[in-house]
Amino acid sequence: MNTPTIIRHPLRNIRLAYDTSKERQPLEEEAIAGYIHLHDEVLRLKQELDRQGKQHEKVKNRMTELQGRLLMLEQETEFFEVGFRLADPEILPEITGTFSFDPADLFDAVSSFQDDFGDFYADVKTCSDDHNKFIKEDEAFDEWFETYHSSLFMNVMHNWEQLSLDIAAFDEDYDNMKSVFPPYTMTKEMFYASSEALLEAYNEFIKVVDQLYRRVERVNRETIKILNKLEGESEE
Repeated sequence: MNTPTIIRHPLRNIRLAYDTSKERQPLEEEAIAGYIHLHDEVLRLKQELDRQGKQHEKVKNRMTELQGRLLMLEQETEFFEVGFRLADPEILPEITGTFSFDPADLFDAVSSFQDDFGDFYADVKTCSDDHNKFIKEDEAFDEWFETYHSSLFMNVMHNWEQLSLDIAAFDEDYDNMKSVFPPYTMTKEMFYASSEALLEAYNEFIKVVDQLYRRVERVNRETIKILNKLEGESEE
């Protein structure tokens, strides 16, 4: 007589059955242990995808914030470039009245931006490292699953008469387990697309950031020239 057995797992309940008149064999015990491990790994990888997905959202939000600050720094830099005759005055909007800017304020703002960008870079690197680690783990899981299916699972199927495990129940649950894979695969593909888009956006962003740093360095050189000139005139 076959006795139903439910193994409760956070991913999904495993529903099996055993012939209580037969002694359990090492083969089936090993196969079920591997089957539980299969559930463990799928759950772990799904949770890791969720974690890294949230990580990506935080980095995207951080990049959006830094892009806004970068735009303001670019606009401030343009005023000094025009004032120092490093750029065409036509790039500026029409301004009425008098105004003044202190280069020190720009340099302080850029320095603060650099510090925050350094933290942002560390977050991007973490995302990249975690992404690469996940790829290796997912590939290792695929290899493990193929081995499990072709060895342990198929051995159980071929030697069912010697085992207490109800093969029909095991095969049915195994098929039901496979229904978990399509959503996981879809989530994984979306994650890969998100990672690629994030890396492309970062690469474009860092190009603009580098351009700003070069422009600010030119403004800094011009500021030093003016200060040296004024200092020389004051000594005369």
